[in-house]
Amino acid sequence: MVGSPYLKRLRKVDWRRVATFAVIGLLVGLGIAIWRAGNEELPPQNGVQTITKGVAEGRRAQFASWEFTYASATTLADGYTQEIDGIRDGVYYKNGKPFVRMHADRVIYNSATHDFTVSGPAHFDVDDKGKTRTLDTRDAVWNDGSQTLRIPGDVLVGSEGGARLRITGVTINLQSGQYTLGKIRGGATP
Repeated sequence: MVGSPYLKRLRKVDWRRVATFAVIGLLVGLGIAIWRAGNEELPPQNGVQTITKGVAEGRRAQFASWEFTYASATTLADGYTQEIDGIRDGVYYKNGKPFVRMHADRVIYNSATHDFTVSGPAHFDVDDKGKTRTLDTRDAVWNDGSQTLRIPGDVLVGSEGGARLRITGVTINLQSGQYTLGKIRGGATP
């Protein structure tokens, strides 16, 4: 076997060259794997996910746009619908300054369409040119596509002087500036 043609061929192989090609192949494979690591589509969520006691925030440019704390937030199996319960310390900002403060029992939000529905008691304190106006309601629906807020039930509007105004059925279109008010009861001062 000493003079076997097989051993003669093994001795003639340049093992450094084989090792160099093997290392280059390994590095190319590793590079492709690293390059593709973030490109895969994430698998769809399979089931309901719940987070308790959290804080949510939205930003525009350099300023916070809104923020609130919540007792629980549940993302449903469709991956787009969130049910947010126990909203407290909600603040909407205008030009970086607090404009509206709010709390609500429940909001159902669609992250694909940016529509939301408020249910249960909801309270808003609005800064109206230095005067605080309050708004209380049980149900409201926001349609982001048409920029329309619809409050089908009663809305109780209050001012610092104690004046109260109850309006049944409100629709406000923020794009056109048009609004529709239903039955109005009470008195208010400007």
